[in-house]
Amino acid sequence: MTTPNQTMNNSSIRSILEKEKLNGNNFLDWYRNLRIVLRAEQKFYHLEEALPEAPAANATAAVRNAYTRRCNEQQEVACLMLASMIPELQKNLENLAAFDMLRELKVMFEQQAEQELFDTVKSFHACKQEEGQSVSSYVMKMKGYLDQMDRLGYPMPQILGVSLILTSLSKDYDQFVQNYNMHSMGKTIAELHNMLKLAEKGMPKKAPVVLAINKGRIQKKNKGKPLAPGKGQGKGKAQLAQLAYAPKPKIPPPAKKEHPAKDTVCHHCGVVGHWRRNCAAYLEGLKKNKASGASTSEKLNGNNFLDWYRNLRIVLRAEQKFYHLEEALPEAPAANATAAVRNAYTRRCNEQQEVACLMLASMIPELQKNLENLAAFDMLRELKVMFEQQAEQELFDTVKSFHACKQEEGQSVSSYVMKMKGYLDQMDRLGYPMPQILGVSLILTSLSKDYDQFVQNYNMHSMGKTIAELHNMLKLAEKGMPKKAPVVLAINKGRIQKKNKGKPLAPGKGQGKGKAQLAQLAYAPKPKIPPPAKKEHPAKDTVCHHCGVVGHWRRNCAAYLEGLKKNKASGASTSVVVSRFVKRFRKSRGIFRRPYRNSPDKSDS
Repeated sequence: MTTPNQTMNNSSIRSILEKEKLNGNNFLDWYRNLRIVLRAEQKFYHLEEALPEAPAANATAAVRNAYTRRCNEQQEVACLMLASMIPELQKNLENLAAFDMLRELKVMFEQQAEQELFDTVKSFHACKQEEGQSVSSYVMKMKGYLDQMDRLGYPMPQILGVSLILTSLSKDYDQFVQNYNMHSMGKTIAELHNMLKLAEKGMPKKAPVVLAINKGRIQKKNKGKPLAPGKGQGKGKAQLAQLAYAPKPKIPPPAKKEHPAKDTVCHHCGVVGHWRRNCAAYLEGLKKNKASGASTSEKLNGNNFLDWYRNLRIVLRAEQKFYHLEEALPEAPAANATAAVRNAYTRRCNEQQEVACLMLASMIPELQKNLENLAAFDMLRELKVMFEQQAEQELFDTVKSFHACKQEEGQSVSSYVMKMKGYLDQMDRLGYPMPQILGVSLILTSLSKDYDQFVQNYNMHSMGKTIAELHNMLKLAEKGMPKKAPVVLAINKGRIQKKNKGKPLAPGKGQGKGKAQLAQLAYAPKPKIPPPAKKEHPAKDTVCHHCGVVGHWRRNCAAYLEGLKKNKASGASTSVVVSRFVKRFRKSRGIFRRPYRNSPDKSDS
């Protein structure tokens, strides 16, 4: 039996469904609130399981009572769902149970949610800070897209969101981005927002562009007209000579050294006079390793810290010694400690030493020299300080390249998808995998315009393919596309005519010939159609609609004008004149008015 306090709590929790009813555009929010309410009332299983069949007639009373109670709860959940919908949805779902109702709603609105996610990812991917846009409005816009993806059920990791915001900043913030990555600040979006606003305040304001106009008469440009012979030609050359920039002095290249590695210390043997790549001992060691089948590709060399650390964790977990990386070696036991305590400490020291040797054996010699005397715990801490910042910079560069990658005109879709997949695999290797649907959406948004129809069909049918399946589909779509005809430039036969680059022709040389060529190239003008000849007397054959005399219009009829004057003088309305004109027009066209129903027929009288 429910207590009054439980009823009060249920009512307060159910109020979240009443604030925003399901209207077709908020399915995900409504479904989340519904789950919260039903979990609080311990009735969530009604959304996951359909109502079972009714018990047999010979079932026990307990079984029949349990079934009746479940039917009542199922009905209560269905009514709760219907009460939190708009009337249009209630009409369509009124007769369904809770389980069937939710399944129907998912069919109706989940495809819409996928389309909304695609549109959000597309806008987020194309969003960049425009010239002159405040950094605050830009960050808030990007944060809105991230919140929208989180609401749709695909949250983006914090560090990926920050990296995407930094990569889309304008060039004015390049120094800020460089400092941020150098110090690996690891801020949240809100903290980054405050830092960017402070950086924006400290930036020098750009001076507005002012066009300077010389005083006096405005000098018009010479629009390709050749100057008269001997007028202004020498003066123009002098002016051009003054305006021309002085050529930059050529800096001679530095003299080449006779022996570039004369003062260089070899990093392998320590001898001065050669590099490691030319060291005989180093090359001999490489040959021996190659002959024995040993590989140095998996050793820690500074560029593969994350892969090396992952492999180390796997090995130590298999040997049950992983705790040596998480806990430092404790202090030595006291002199009066028991033998068991001293043996345990000795065993732990030996294991710690074994793990440290394993780590050192999987490094290149340069790192071994620096870390040889450290324990396993201290060695790992030192390596994280050395290489974790490098891994963050690698992640930032990968996200930047991934964000800027688009299919170029003429690029095959296979090479483009493989390039995008390489960036996704790189982010996964760095410890920040991107959800499958987000990766597919980002690949689709960066396709060229030739694949717009493919993207529309993909989103319409909500295919939900993996990247490999999408790759195969795009290759088939590329094969079915019509090939574009190559652009061919037609070149006239004979000698190529060079353009006259503004040089005036000498007097009397080639001027007439040039005019003839222009006359041939110009389009023929359209023939001018002469207007029709005006009549001497336009109303010569016209019949007046007032008096019926041939030779003038009604507006020039003396009898018509006289009648208008009389009507105006007597105050009579011109509607009588109009009605007379209408009657005459109808009579001339053979149009007669129908008699009224109640009026007697004149033909009978």
